[in-house]
Amino acid sequence: DLREGGAFSSRMEAKDGSAGFDFSGTYTRVVPKQELAYRMDDGREATVHFSDEAEGVRIRIVRGTVAEVRAKGEPAAG
Repeated sequence: DLREGGAFSSRMEAKDGSAGFDFSGTYTRVVPKQELAYRMDDGREATVHFSDEAEGVRIRIVRGTVAEVRAKGEPAAG
């Protein structure tokens, strides 16, 4: 549900399929072709920046850590 306030769920897997985990959260900012920001259910936040370059689109992801969430005094899973 790609909109501010919309929910998402994803799964990350190792290439060889030996390990994986699910995560989910809420989109907090959606700027088409520029930026996506989201807050995961464990309190971590991330922002994905998109920028046009001669070779294509550069994607930069800035993520917070569980330690940062705990430092704010918020509960965090993990």
